[in-house]
Amino acid sequence: MSAIEVPEVCEGVQAPKISPARRAQHSGDKIASILSKTGAAQSGKVPSLRGLAREVGVAESTIRYWMNRKSKHHLDAQTVAFLESPAGVRFLQRQMVAQHFVFGLMGGCGPSLHRYFLQLTGLHTFVACSNTTLRSLMRKLLDTVVTWGDQAKTDLAKTMPLRKVSLGVDETFFADMVLVAMDVAAGFIISEKSSAHRDTDTWEEHVRSGVKGLNVELVQVVGDGAKALNALAKDRLKIPKIDDLWHGQSAITRGTSAALASKVKAADTKLDQACKDWGQIVSSRKKYDQQTHGRGRPPAWAAREVRAQQEADAAESALYRAIENQDAVQKCVCDLGIILHPVDLKTGELQDATKVQSELQKTFDRVEIVVKEAGLGERSQAAVRKAKRLLPSWVASVNQWHEMLKNCLSDMKLTAAVLALFHNVLIPLLYLQRVIGQTRDTERRKELQKVQEKLHGVFMESAGIWQALPAELRRSLLAVAQDCVDLFQRSTGCVEGRNGVLSLHQHQMRGLNPQALTALTVVHNFVNTRCDGSTAALRFFGRAPDKPLFEHLCQVLPLPTRPRKRLRRPVVNLIIASAA
Repeated sequence: MSAIEVPEVCEGVQAPKISPARRAQHSGDKIASILSKTGAAQSGKVPSLRGLAREVGVAESTIRYWMNRKSKHHLDAQTVAFLESPAGVRFLQRQMVAQHFVFGLMGGCGPSLHRYFLQLTGLHTFVACSNTTLRSLMRKLLDTVVTWGDQAKTDLAKTMPLRKVSLGVDETFFADMVLVAMDVAAGFIISEKSSAHRDTDTWEEHVRSGVKGLNVELVQVVGDGAKALNALAKDRLKIPKIDDLWHGQSAITRGTSAALASKVKAADTKLDQACKDWGQIVSSRKKYDQQTHGRGRPPAWAAREVRAQQEADAAESALYRAIENQDAVQKCVCDLGIILHPVDLKTGELQDATKVQSELQKTFDRVEIVVKEAGLGERSQAAVRKAKRLLPSWVASVNQWHEMLKNCLSDMKLTAAVLALFHNVLIPLLYLQRVIGQTRDTERRKELQKVQEKLHGVFMESAGIWQALPAELRRSLLAVAQDCVDLFQRSTGCVEGRNGVLSLHQHQMRGLNPQALTALTVVHNFVNTRCDGSTAALRFFGRAPDKPLFEHLCQVLPLPTRPRKRLRRPVVNLIIASAA
C-alpha cells in the first residue's frame, strides 16, 4: 500500500460527460449523398438546410458538422469534393479492400502499417483507421475469401472435364506442420492443412478430402522417399510413386561439395606455400651471389631451385585435378536433369527407358570414379549410393509415361502417318516448349530452341498430313498431346516453392492460423498468375470463376466508416490532485 492514500473521487476534478448511449453511425454513402444536396439547399434550389435535415432524418447540427469538416482536410478542394461524393466513397471502399487484400493478406502487413499508409496519403481523415477497425475489416476479408474459395471450387468442379493429375506432396514445418498436396502440372493446391502427424493414414485422409467432389484421376504421386508416401501411393491409392529428382541431386551435392571444396582449398594452400618456398630459394641465391665468401663448397642452388620448381608444378597439377573433380561432379549432377526426360533434348527424338537407364548409369559411374580418385571419405560415398538407389524409380517414370502415351491414343483410330507425326514431331515439339520455358540459362535455352526449330521444319514438311485431318480431330490431338506432356513429372519443385512462400508469410504474420492459411491457399489458386496470365484454377478446371475474387470482395465488404471524433478524457495526476 502506498503511503499516500488516493481518494476514489478527487475534489475539484470534474468528470467528463459521457453519453450513456453511443451515437448513431451513418454510412459513408449516406453522408456523401446528403452532402451532395447541401449545395443545392444553400443556393435555394431545394428547401432549406433545416428542411433537408427533416427530409433525410438527420439533425441539422450533424449536417453542419459534416459541412464544416470538409474545410478542415489537408487535401485540395477538388480532391475533398470527390472523396466526399458518392463516387468518392465507393473509390475509398475499393482502395481499402485492395489495401487489405494486397498489403494485409498477400503481404502480411499489420494495422500499424495500414494506418501509416493512410496518414501519408491523407485519407485517414476520410476513413476510420484505428487498430480495432482495421482488424475487424481484415477478419471480414478473410472470412469472405475463404467462403468465396469454397463456393468457387464447388461451382467449377460441376463442369470440369476429367483431369489426370500428377500429385506432388510434401510437408513443411512451422509452429505446426503443414501438409501440401498439389497438381504439379497446373500448380493447383488440392489440399493444404495443418497436421500433427504425417503417417500414411493422415496423408490418405488429407488427399481424399482434397479431391472429394473433383472430376480427377490420380495417375501418380511425386515426392521424396518417405515410407509414408511410398505406402500412400502403392498401397492406398494404387498408383505409381515417382521419387523426386531434386532429392537425388541434392544428396550428391550435399555429400560431395564440401569435401571437394576442402580438397581444392588444401591444394591451393599447398601451391601457395610451394611458390613461396621457390621464391625464398631464388632470393637467397641472389643475396649469396652479392656477398664475398671464403673457401669451401657453395650451396647447390640449382638443385634446390629444380626441386622447388618440381614441387610447385606438382602442387599446381594437384590443384587443377581438384578443380576438375569439383567441376566433374557438378556437371554430372546437371546431366542427371538433362538425361531424365522422355525426349532426347539433343536430338528431339523420343527415348525409351532403356536408353535413359544406360545414360543415368554412366553418369553415376563417372561420379563414383571422381569420388574415388579424389579420395573422398565414406560419407561422400554413402551419399552417392543413396542417390543411386533412386535410379530404378526414375527409369520407371519414363517407362510409365510411354505406357500412358499408348493408352491415350488407344481409343483414337489414326493412320500410321498421323501416329508417326504425333510421336516424332508433335509430342517432342510441345515437350521442348515446356522445357524451354523452365530453362534459365541463356545458352542452354538457345540450344533447345535450335532443336525446336529443326522439329518445326519437319512439322511444316508434313503439313499436308496435318491439314488433311478434320479441325475437330486436330484440336483433340493437340489437347491429348499437351495432356501427355504434362503427365511426365519428375520433381516437386512447385511444392518446395510453395513451402518457401508459406515460410515468408509465417514470418511476416508471426504465425499462420488455419483461417489465414486457407485464405492464402485461395489466393494461390485463384489470384496468382503465371507469365501467360493464367491462374492455377484456370489451368486445373479449364475455366475461371464467373466473378473475380476482388470484385466479390468490393461488393460484399461494407463501405468504410468515417473516423469518429472521440471525447478526450482529462489526464489527471491523482497524486497531485489528492495532495492539493
